[in-house]
Amino acid sequence: PGRRIYYCDYAPRETLRTKSSADPNVRIEDIPEIDFVTTQIRAEVFGGTTFDYVLASHVIEHVPDMLGWLGQLSNVLKPGGRIILAVPDRRYTFDYLRPLSTLGQLLEARHEQRTRPTFSQVYDAFSMAAKVDTALCWSQPGYPDPGVLEHYYTKDLALRLAEDARDGGGYHDCHCWVFT
Repeated sequence: PGRRIYYCDYAPRETLRTKSSADPNVRIEDIPEIDFVTTQIRAEVFGGTTFDYVLASHVIEHVPDMLGWLGQLSNVLKPGGRIILAVPDRRYTFDYLRPLSTLGQLLEARHEQRTRPTFSQVYDAFSMAAKVDTALCWSQPGYPDPGVLEHYYTKDLALRLAEDARDGGGYHDCHCWVFT
């Protein structure tokens, strides 16, 4: 009570609603007005506003330079402020077949100050995305059998998307990082 909540996203509300309109898991009427539209978290984007808390739900895995992004979030916090993250666990998602990200990969992304997913991140994300029943992951020991999981995308499509990303074509949103 008494706190002002601000929303930040990469696009305004109407764009988010349009992009989510075909997704049965999204209640588009619940998408709020976006106070700050940006793809880069920097203090100047917020006009000097600082925050007690930053809550990012299922964002960190998409950020090409995770360490840089966390630093930028720290810069917009009030003293004693907190960053709260909801992070997916690969064992219960379409990332099931992907290896965990390494510290070396995170450091390389920070050194390069990445603003877009790399060729390998796009290729890995799309080529290894598998159909996994989350409820079964929790309830049935031994599920899933990695050898029989169905892929969402073909290797050819994953390669075309990765080449497009490498060649400066379209931005292909994907999980850049994989966690447990």
